[in-house]
Amino acid sequence: MPVSFKHTKAESVLVEAIVTRYLDKLKSLDDDDVEAPSRLDLTMDIIACHANGCPLDLGKLHSFPDFDFVHDVSGIHGRIDRRTGKLTSFFVPRCAKGDSGAAQ
Repeated sequence: MPVSFKHTKAESVLVEAIVTRYLDKLKSLDDDDVEAPSRLDLTMDIIACHANGCPLDLGKLHSFPDFDFVHDVSGIHGRIDRRTGKLTSFFVPRCAKGDSGAAQ
């Protein structure tokens, strides 16, 4: 079954704001050892996670303090299975809605 990227226009606006904040946060670190993901990859990772078994509270994620925000976004990016859109390594974002069964 192909990965779903189904999302609403309102979710798209929030995901874009999340991606922008995350990339700005990485840029502000000014650390040459940290390679920032592409805007497209990060957007697709968050939407795939949200649409394939781990619904996210995107508003909550966007308003998280920096530590929790970076934890969730980097965790999603690093643990998404791009063939299924599901999270691996038992990672469950702090902004996951309820008992999503995200970890596999």
